[in-house]
Amino acid sequence: TLSENFFTAIYCLIFRRDHAIRAYSQDIVGRPFSSLLTCIPTAHYVCNHMFGEMGYWIGQPCVVVNMNVSWMKYAPLWRLERLPELYELAERQGATASEVDRWRIHNLQGASKFLESIYFHDEEGNAELFSFERFIRRHKHLPEFRSELSKLMNIYTKAYAQGRTRSEASPKEMLARFGLGPGGLIARWVSKLERKT
Repeated sequence: TLSENFFTAIYCLIFRRDHAIRAYSQDIVGRPFSSLLTCIPTAHYVCNHMFGEMGYWIGQPCVVVNMNVSWMKYAPLWRLERLPELYELAERQGATASEVDRWRIHNLQGASKFLESIYFHDEEGNAELFSFERFIRRHKHLPEFRSELSKLMNIYTKAYAQGRTRSEASPKEMLARFGLGPGGLIARWVSKLERKT
C-alpha cells in the first residue's frame, strides 16, 4: 500500500528466481483487461501467493514513464474495474483497509471522466466487462465517493436513457439497492455531519 502500483508495474519489481518463474509462467490467455491475469499478472501473483513472504521496499521511484502507452484504450476499464478489483484482493489478503482506501480515494478523481468514456466513447467494447453496480459497491463506504455521486449518477442516468448500460438497474433502483436515495445513506451521512457542526 506504499504505492498505487500495487505490484502492477513489472519495471519496478525484482523477484527471487522461484517466484519469478511462477509469476511469469501464469496462464494470461484472454481478452486484455478482462481479468487481473490478462492485465497485471505480477500483481495477481503477489497478492495471491506472496502476502506471507518477506519483501523489501526500496523507496522513491527511480523510473519515469509517459502515459502514451499501448494500453490506454483500456484505461477506463482499468480504472473503473480492474484497479478496484485489485484493491479488494489486497485487502482480503491482509492489506490495511485504511491504506487501501487512500488509493481508492486517489483513483476516484478521474472516475467521472472514465465513466463517461466507457459509456459514450467505447470503441474497444470495454463496457461489456464493466458493472456500475459493482463500482458503487466497492466505493460506497467512502465519504469522497458520496461527494462524487451526483456527477456519476448524471452520467449513468444519461447512459441508461440511451440504452448503453446493458441490463443494469434503473438509476432509481441502483440508488435504492445501496440505500443512497432520499432518506438513505447519503441523507444519514449529511445529517450526521450537520449534528457534528
